Amino acid sequence: MKLSGTLHRARIWHSVNQSIANDTDVKINYNTVDFDIGGITDISNSKIIIKKEGYYRMTAFHQITAGSVSAKYIQKIFINGVQVGAGGNAQSITETPSPGVTVTKLLQVDDVVEGYVFQGTASNKALVASQSKVYLEVDKLS
Repeated sequence: MKLSGTLHRARIWHSVNQSIANDTDVKINYNTVDFDIGGITDISNSKIIIKKEGYYRMTAFHQITAGSVSAKYIQKIFINGVQVGAGGNAQSITETPSPGVTVTKLLQVDDVVEGYVFQGTASNKALVASQSKVYLEVDKLS
């Protein structure tokens, strides 16, 4: 297996509030490209498509607009429709970002990376519209 050293990096984020249903995985509708080196973003479908085989670090964060001290808030990364990482907390404070999730994996050409969120508050919530608080970043390491 030959790994390319070509730089591929992208960061997409969420600029409008998005309703998040209770007790289900919801795909985050990223709608803004912060940067895209290598042409790997598909912003109209809220995903990043791998164009070079290699090891990638994927990081995702989310923030719910109003917290609940007895709720779950979990950020997830999916590759090709399968969950590969999750991070979060059992409690949240209003306007505090989740701990997020970081995953490093060997990815192949045409693998699709997406961000999802789960929240369990017994009611619908919304994601904050924020470049620094709701994003998915993918960095090619080797």
